[in-house]
Amino acid sequence: MSTHHQIVWHGILTICWMVLQGNATWTSLCMGGVLGIAVLFVFRRLFAQRLYVVRVWAIVKLLGMFCIALVRSNVSLVRIVLRPQLHIAPGIVTVPTAVTTNIELTALACLVTLTPGTLTLDVSLDRKALIVHVIDVQDAQAVIDEIKNTLEKAILEVSAP
Repeated sequence: MSTHHQIVWHGILTICWMVLQGNATWTSLCMGGVLGIAVLFVFRRLFAQRLYVVRVWAIVKLLGMFCIALVRSNVSLVRIVLRPQLHIAPGIVTVPTAVTTNIELTALACLVTLTPGTLTLDVSLDRKALIVHVIDVQDAQAVIDEIKNTLEKAILEVSAP
């Protein structure tokens, strides 16, 4: 069954629970939703794809990871701006990527650009690397590892079959 079928079945199970309970309250809706997920989990081997709830959770984790990266980079930029003397080492870093599809590559490039202090300049011709400008490069490998271990890893988790 596809993801769409899973969502439909989850809705049907939730509504059935509410009908069996005889009331349409938020509590009944939430309980039906949780029980619907539990039933889908029990029968997960019947589905060709992983449970859609896993992908939703991966998206939530990606957004959380991005928010943490956003806060950390903003704090770093505030420190740079508030220093009496400007001691930064701007640089361009080539970040090899494991993403393959256009959507994954675009998402990674956008998330890197949205993080303060970094800007995606280009994608390599073979589409296997991002060219990123970083406002303060103390260690290029640390920048690469940070992008690969956070944003890229989370994007790959979201798009996994």
